Amino acid sequence: MIAVPAYLEESFLHVAEVEHQPVSKLIETALIEFLEDYQDARIAEKEIREIRNGESKVLSLTDAKKLYDELVS
Repeated sequence: MIAVPAYLEESFLHVAEVEHQPVSKLIETALIEFLEDYQDARIAEKEIREIRNGESKVLSLTDAKKLYDELVS
């Protein structure tokens, strides 16, 4: 079990009451969103490092469209 400070518990209880949702569901949703955002940030940081190190390149929108057109035709 994860312990939270009283002020957070009170806030979740209030939101749960207003939204007519169980506190556990609100906490689950918040944690899932946090973990997804965290993972997205790690992936973005890795990609930025690879671009800066010359291990990956960025395509312009025009080049990306051309590549897409080539792949689907």
